[in-house]
Amino acid sequence: LSLHDALPYKNLYDGEIIDFSSNINPLGPPARLKEYLSKSFDEVEKYPDIKYRILRENIGEYLNCEKENVVLGNGAVEIINNFIFLFKRVIIFSPAFSEYEKRAKIFNKDILKLSFSKDYRLDIDAIKTSIKEGDILVLGNPNNPTGLRIEKQELLDIYEIVLDKKAFLLLDEAFFEFCPFDYDSIDIFKKYGYERVAIIRAATNFFALPGIRFGYA
Repeated sequence: LSLHDALPYKNLYDGEIIDFSSNINPLGPPARLKEYLSKSFDEVEKYPDIKYRILRENIGEYLNCEKENVVLGNGAVEIINNFIFLFKRVIIFSPAFSEYEKRAKIFNKDILKLSFSKDYRLDIDAIKTSIKEGDILVLGNPNNPTGLRIEKQELLDIYEIVLDKKAFLLLDEAFFEFCPFDYDSIDIFKKYGYERVAIIRAATNFFALPGIRFGYA
């Protein structure tokens, strides 16, 4: 149960109600953020730059890419939503983050659900035989809820299939900062000019800021 769902039961339990409905860093938000936000409070009286130029520059610096490549969203789900809207068919593996399928259903998209192998690894052969032009393949990297990350060469093999089929690859890397720093997909795809690929990250999980609703890709 989330805290919101648990409220009707609060009188039936004397202890602390703990929210297990989302995966948030238990260390909490960055230590200096509260001080910075307090000092910036007067900014709420002003309309922001509708092109978010400074923010996109900062995100580009953080992600080590050009600001022109940066897309911002009201949380990662808005970005997932907007990409899925653009394509004819959505390919997902199950189990995965439920919003992939929910967004596709909202837009009445065709959905192809593939199965993981017994050890919850991606079935690349299934991708190769199923994907076609106009499809969007949505993959969690690492996947939620399995927590498994796509191996670097495996990711490149999948990307080669996507390019060959003229489809699109959407990588949901909301938990990227929790992973070992063995590779960075943003650096990997830079030399390809990010053709037919988008990589989503967010402030929600690692930075423990779900209330800010801040995603970027």
